[in-house]
Amino acid sequence: MQEEREELILKETLTEEFIVDGAVIAEETVNAEIEVEVREAPEITIVLTSGAEHNFVYHPKEQVAKLTDQAVKYFASHGKLDPSKQYELIFDGNKLQPRLTLAEAGVKPDDKLTLSPCERPVDG
Repeated sequence: MQEEREELILKETLTEEFIVDGAVIAEETVNAEIEVEVREAPEITIVLTSGAEHNFVYHPKEQVAKLTDQAVKYFASHGKLDPSKQYELIFDGNKLQPRLTLAEAGVKPDDKLTLSPCERPVDG
């Protein structure tokens, strides 16, 4: 994964006074530049069985259940799924246990998870 970075340069003018016996005897003005590197947060992608997908910020200590809830709320708010149904996250063909953290479940930045209904339709 190549990490995207953005550099931000802050410029500030500082004035330093030299004081002897309470009187300013000299002033020096300095222009300072501070370079700050801004890094984007790592993400994971959640894909619906219908093919819709969205990126979410990856927090390794976040529980699978919390991410599942966030994904359901997001996709429901966009009319992509029925929020009254139960859903689970699938990674590499395996259902993720809701109580595990993402890191404990083996999920890493840039991974793709599938959000699937718990009750799958049965072909008749």
